[in-house]
Amino acid sequence: MASTFDTLKLSKRLEEAGLTQKQAEIISEVLVEGFLEENKKTDSFNAEQRLEMQLSLRMDKLESKIENLDKRLSQYFGLLMGSIVLLGIILKIHL
Repeated sequence: MASTFDTLKLSKRLEEAGLTQKQAEIISEVLVEGFLEENKKTDSFNAEQRLEMQLSLRMDKLESKIENLDKRLSQYFGLLMGSIVLLGIILKIHL
């Protein structure tokens, strides 16, 4: 029977508990790797299921990185807009 492990959800909950994003990702990765290693020992966990788990882990990592980049880009654009407004004010005062 195939089972899935939502590493993104686990990572987010660990971050909410106070861990850094990197710590949360490492803990999630270690848990999935342990789960995969344990299930390699059983006949009921086939190669397709292992591949599915590994792909799920990689996709969750990518989603986490994309969310982090989205937050950073939002901050940068906010700073950029603030700088443009400030520049406009300075130009208006001096012209």
